[in-house]
Amino acid sequence: MAVLYLPLAEATTLNFTVPLFGTILAALILRETVRIHRWLAVLVGFVGVGLIIQPGTAAMQPASLLPIAAAICMASAGLITKRLVATESTTALLFYLMLITTPVSLIPALLVWQTPSWPVLGLMALAALMMNVMQVCNVKALQLADYSFFVGFSYLRLPIIAILALMLFGEIPDIWILPGGALIIAAAIYVALRERKIGKSVTPTVPDIAAQDPIAATPEGRHSGP
Repeated sequence: MAVLYLPLAEATTLNFTVPLFGTILAALILRETVRIHRWLAVLVGFVGVGLIIQPGTAAMQPASLLPIAAAICMASAGLITKRLVATESTTALLFYLMLITTPVSLIPALLVWQTPSWPVLGLMALAALMMNVMQVCNVKALQLADYSFFVGFSYLRLPIIAILALMLFGEIPDIWILPGGALIIAAAIYVALRERKIGKSVTPTVPDIAAQDPIAATPEGRHSGP
């Protein structure tokens, strides 16, 4: 819906608030310790959001809340997944995701159903292929590099989308996207780097099961055995 009502660059930039909402939800729901540095990063990120949305002015669009709502949902899903990976395999999680989202998405689609033409079906198939390639590339990237390294490259979406939106749809980004997007991206990268630093400084207090038995440490290994 955000892509439908907003310029692509604005919808993409506001969606970069996922790490910021993830920090807030981790503190409220998982009771994780969030120190002053990350709270300041969250504050800076939301200053960037304010520059783009410009609340209280004629430039504000109610549709700007849509990518923010999407970011909250994505951050919530990330927290749920974080708990599920302790007991479920990646394959099982992806299977249940498809099994549940397909009928759930079908119900509202039936209310406004229009049989797509062959060209539209072709575009939908191409989009689905790109989404699956994206998932494979993301997983492979996370296997090869730290998340903090990976997340920096994900922000290349903003200039790429801005260029494509200009070329394909003639959309000219609002001037406030530049400083606002810079603050959001800087804050999100700082949160990721801070997470990495804290993760490296934590010393486990129990024996490392993965070091002793890598197979037993996997979800499949935990379900196997007598």
